[in-house]
Amino acid sequence: MSSFLEQYVEEARENVEELVGGLLRLESESGDSVDHTVKELFRFAHNLKGMSGAMGLDGITETAH
Repeated sequence: MSSFLEQYVEEARENVEELVGGLLRLESESGDSVDHTVKELFRFAHNLKGMSGAMGLDGITETAH
């Protein structure tokens, strides 16, 4: 596996873990906490979209969009 692909997989895994954690937190949050978590979720999805686009992984890019 190329070093770029290895780095992508590692960073993508981290972003997905953050997305899952944020979605789980939403179940118990309210008020301003929800707004903050939703903004974080968008940021992690945007990171995943950009990284996937750079690697030419169009399916992941479209899903994240």
